[in-house]
Amino acid sequence: MLTTHKTKPRFVFFFDINGTVILGDNVRGKPLQVAARELLAEQRKHTFCDEQMTYKQFVDKQIPIPAGISCEEEEFLKQARLRDYSEYLPHVDLLYPELVEQVVEDADMIQNAITDMLSQYRQVFDSFYNLVDACKVGEISARIIFRSFGTDTEDVVKEVSRETNRTFTRYKFVGEHLTKTDSSEEPISKNNLLECLQNTAGGDAVWQDDYKHWKQHGFASHSGKPFPLAKSTHASTCVVAVDTFLALTKPMYFVDQVNQIIAQHPEDELIHVFFDDNAHAKQIIHIIDHAQDANA
Repeated sequence: MLTTHKTKPRFVFFFDINGTVILGDNVRGKPLQVAARELLAEQRKHTFCDEQMTYKQFVDKQIPIPAGISCEEEEFLKQARLRDYSEYLPHVDLLYPELVEQVVEDADMIQNAITDMLSQYRQVFDSFYNLVDACKVGEISARIIFRSFGTDTEDVVKEVSRETNRTFTRYKFVGEHLTKTDSSEEPISKNNLLECLQNTAGGDAVWQDDYKHWKQHGFASHSGKPFPLAKSTHASTCVVAVDTFLALTKPMYFVDQVNQIIAQHPEDELIHVFFDDNAHAKQIIHIIDHAQDANA
């Protein structure tokens, strides 16, 4: 349930897809069970090489990916990392037997959530659907914008449309311009993204981000996902660094996150919320801070 105050806010929810509302990642060669092993490997910190780190961090440190290598070499190293993540439980069993029970509990929670999703022919987390339902029950206006560099977008949109009867307009970024798919409309520059939100009559949408453009610019934060940053008089902007484990295993995770935002912005009428993984969330915060400094 969403708890509102005197003012019922209107929301625009920007959801990244991979690691935010689904676990797998086709573009990174991570089917569901492989992604589950990676998720397990980043849950708890242990001592590796006299340092406190997760097993995922340990593997990534042992298999570095240098800058400037070919795409084939980069993909080979990424797949090597993914294979090594599956050795987490045997590694803990060998070196930290006292922690095995905790790690097995984490693994069971992940697997139970996956089994439940698959039994409903879903890949999108229950916590996402519970947020959609809470907005409907509470009569809270909420637009959804899905965003991704990857190729899972279409499957996610088809599922969410089937489960919620929501309709999504499709857009794609070409460089820093947003173009409506299968349309002759003029592209929208990144500086006019708010105009796109205001001119689509409140409907939901998909914004396919341009991975090639991001890579060409060295994965710089300003060249990744362009964001519609509203001035304070137009809307409040909030960023949620999504904990994938909790989003998968805790049915009310997103409802709880939005309730926290409502409590922090009790008088605000329009709130833009960006849900993304931890690394991209930090980039969004950096972009917002930079924009605020520029407008100061």
